[in-house]
Amino acid sequence: MTRTWPARPALSSDERLLVDFAIRWCPYGGPSAADILVEFGMTPQRYGQVLESLLNSPTLAALDPALRRRLHAQCTSPRPGSGFL
Repeated sequence: MTRTWPARPALSSDERLLVDFAIRWCPYGGPSAADILVEFGMTPQRYGQVLESLLNSPTLAALDPALRRRLHAQCTSPRPGSGFL
């Protein structure tokens, strides 16, 4: 799946990886704590904080509104057993 990212301000490569990861896991209710740890070496809480911060930034203003809502829901109402919050 190809995404069009806004020209400015640009996402870092790590931020882009995190957003792409969240989008891939979106249909399944979000990633598990183990998946987050393996992929990014961070706790689910930190992952949620970083993702929420990116979603609230102007960098992702061009993101589809429906997808943005689903990703926000991932941050606030994580999949049971995911280790969030």
